[in-house]
Amino acid sequence: MVKRNISFLFWYWLGRSAGIVLFCGEPLLIALLLWSWTFSTPLEKITLLFFIVWGFPLAFSMLRVPRQRLRVESLRMRMNEAPLFEKQPYERTDLPVPVRLTIKLSRGTYLVFSLFWLLMLGVVLIFQTPYFLAAQILWWVIGAWVVLGALVLGAFSLGFYQRIEVGEDSLMVQRGWLRGRIPWNEARLFAVLTFDLPGDASSRTIVSERASSGPRIYELSSARTILRWVHGAVGPAFTLHPRDRQEYQRLMEEVRAYIRMKTGLMVLDLR
Repeated sequence: MVKRNISFLFWYWLGRSAGIVLFCGEPLLIALLLWSWTFSTPLEKITLLFFIVWGFPLAFSMLRVPRQRLRVESLRMRMNEAPLFEKQPYERTDLPVPVRLTIKLSRGTYLVFSLFWLLMLGVVLIFQTPYFLAAQILWWVIGAWVVLGALVLGAFSLGFYQRIEVGEDSLMVQRGWLRGRIPWNEARLFAVLTFDLPGDASSRTIVSERASSGPRIYELSSARTILRWVHGAVGPAFTLHPRDRQEYQRLMEEVRAYIRMKTGLMVLDLR
């Protein structure tokens, strides 16, 4: 038996509720835009249009992803009925342990975000500087915008950080600020899953590797711990360790094989 993902219930209902609220709020934003069109400033019009354009896809995403999380959790609890993943790892590997693999935001990503954030500040100041000067809050606005940008960038940096450490006795995975470790002899579930693409709930056949071209999420679980990590190619916005992307990908495949060799578990498909 593997550990039930208790936090899933919280995120499930939070995602569903936020999606419903956002979806229902879109008509109100459209009505507000039409009502205020004649007397609102250009910045206010642009702001409302921005939230309207991005609100619909974000709401649909919030409504869709929780359903996939529900399916994944259901398959985890019935793992004996889950199909095998098409691409099983090798049974043997020469992975030199201990080994460490990391993913983090690149310096270029920090630079691009900083330039974008300052550009947005410039757009706001173009339209609102006279008002800010009259209210004597110009420097307060600039300072608050810079602090907010630093907080957002720090949150993204922490959220996308991943570290995997493979040892003779256990596997350690850190994603963001969450870190966990599972000894090999306690592992009960080794699976591939996704929260982005809907699974084929009507079919219990093996899902094709070609069904998803993006990074996959792997899970290793015990009765007390759940470890999940991104496995696969990542874009140029990230820096890897080792830096060579082909070497990084090769080591990730070796890690899959090492997990299978140490635990004796086949990879199940929970997508």
